[in-house]
Amino acid sequence: RWCTGPRAARARAGGFTLDRALAGRRQASIALMGNSITVRQIHERCPTYVFNDGTRALTVLSKTDQEVQAQVGNLIFAGTTVVGVRAPE
Repeated sequence: RWCTGPRAARARAGGFTLDRALAGRRQASIALMGNSITVRQIHERCPTYVFNDGTRALTVLSKTDQEVQAQVGNLIFAGTTVVGVRAPE
């Protein structure tokens, strides 16, 4: 459900769906180098969340160029999109 306000009205008028309005087009980058997985925030206003299921810790990436090391089993949240990190088959 859309909230009230001018930003929500502009998003609706621009044809955005609710999930597209909550996430930036270029919100975060995920880099895999060897066994290392780095999630880096690249959007200045839309935060990205990384949830570690093992420790139950939630990391909020809200500043541009802020990074966190992710692990297999983590969940990455960008708006209403959730990406699970899993090992290759």
